[in-house]
Amino acid sequence: MLSNLDLIQTFVQQSCLGEEVLLSNSELKAERVCNTNQLIAKKGGVILTTRTITPPIEFSAQLNSPYWQLVAQALVSNGFLISGELNQNNFYSFHHYKIPKGYETHCTEAKMLWRAWWRHRQQILRSAIPMELFIRVRNNWYPVRDLSICENILLIKTFGHESHLDIQDLVIWLSKYKSVPQVA
Repeated sequence: MLSNLDLIQTFVQQSCLGEEVLLSNSELKAERVCNTNQLIAKKGGVILTTRTITPPIEFSAQLNSPYWQLVAQALVSNGFLISGELNQNNFYSFHHYKIPKGYETHCTEAKMLWRAWWRHRQQILRSAIPMELFIRVRNNWYPVRDLSICENILLIKTFGHESHLDIQDLVIWLSKYKSVPQVA
């Protein structure tokens, strides 16, 4: 039987190929309904959809789903990033973006970016143009110059931009391969 992550990954990959999906396990099921592939939580409803007949492919993911982290992980690992704001039904749109070679993409709580930065802070602070970590701002990748945290607010400094995020806010970022700390 497929694990939840394996089922979600298969759903995303088959949808990218325009294939009809028909998958299930004890918690999730995936099926095509009227040219739309849908991933449905057996307790909770639709959590991920994509229309298979209109390129470019776009996914819509339910933020309030208990499977949100797995869905975001599967989409990001396949090159799909959040684009736009949360809609009135609490769904985010994900579009495909080219990821720079040598980097891996993350869609995590801001505290995970903090952990990665802390691990490489000396190298980043010494570099004229740090190339270890990047964040996505206004549909572009910017190198992280500095991070600081105060009262659960993360201040991210890039060249020409500052962002303030709660440590639990979602952030899209890049790291060089193998540079992300493992969560215990």
